[in-house]
Amino acid sequence: MGSAEIRSDYILRLWEQFVQSGKLPDGGLNPVVAASWRRCYEQNVDPNDGRSHHVLDDSALARVISERAELLGIALPLMQDLNRYVAGSGFLVMLTDERGFILEALGDQDTLARAREINFIKGAAWTEKEVGTNAIGTVLEEKVPLQINSYEHYCRLHHVWTCSAAPIFSEQKQLIGVLNMSGPCQETHKHTLGMVVSAVAAITHQMRVREKNRQLNLLNERMRNVFMSMSDGVIILDKTGRIVQVNPVAEKLLGRGSRDMEGESYLQAFPEFTGVGDTLRKGKDFIDVETPLQGNPGVVHCIASSKPMWGEGQQVNGAVVIFNPVKRIRNLVNRM
Repeated sequence: MGSAEIRSDYILRLWEQFVQSGKLPDGGLNPVVAASWRRCYEQNVDPNDGRSHHVLDDSALARVISERAELLGIALPLMQDLNRYVAGSGFLVMLTDERGFILEALGDQDTLARAREINFIKGAAWTEKEVGTNAIGTVLEEKVPLQINSYEHYCRLHHVWTCSAAPIFSEQKQLIGVLNMSGPCQETHKHTLGMVVSAVAAITHQMRVREKNRQLNLLNERMRNVFMSMSDGVIILDKTGRIVQVNPVAEKLLGRGSRDMEGESYLQAFPEFTGVGDTLRKGKDFIDVETPLQGNPGVVHCIASSKPMWGEGQQVNGAVVIFNPVKRIRNLVNRM
């Protein structure tokens, strides 16, 4: 008998003693598993059961899935990759929410059928309180990646399984789900937990990217609202000095629409405002320079400023030109 078999038999004897007496020898079991067994014993979990008796109906499951639609949308492609990798090995790939309700289950049809015998299915609650020590439920308690093998499970019906799970956290460090792989206990391997942890890292990264994009879109929308509502004329240029965007006040002063001017050189509007060139080339600010604006139907004398837009590596990647007709400024001064 190998060391793994000796260890397995030892854990089985510990389990048989514990479910009868609620007592464990010190140091005889993984501390995380021992703590879980004690929680199960205190909550009167039936060690001879292991079926989930809390399964959501279709409408409740649809609601729970809707609540975690973004997580599921990001996780599912990675789950499908894992499932293809372990196809034919008797493993399942599962995702739960933060309460332990199974949102998705992928695997071979015969393995899914075997899981159905213990209600290890979509919509089932897979918590310690419901089904004893298991990778999903214990991860929900401990909030760290775990592998639970064979007799480490609290319930007898799970002793034929090995399960590896890792928690999924939001950007705000809130637990939002668990990714799990379960299969035959004789196929136990540490690399399975590594696969799950790597998949969770990929899920977390994609959620972070999506959140950053969401924040960037919100910031862009706010900036656009400011840009469009400014009382000054504003022209945004790319690093070559070509017009990218024009606000409504600038459109009125120039007598042309923003789309008509996109791609044109700023010199079409400010043929004598040489400071813009220095802004683009050297990153210099120019404040309140009097210069003619080539508008429609004619030239309008303006007070203009240009400021660089900086990109990565402190490189100028564009400029903002802000201007107002001298006449309008004088009128404002006279009102004061």
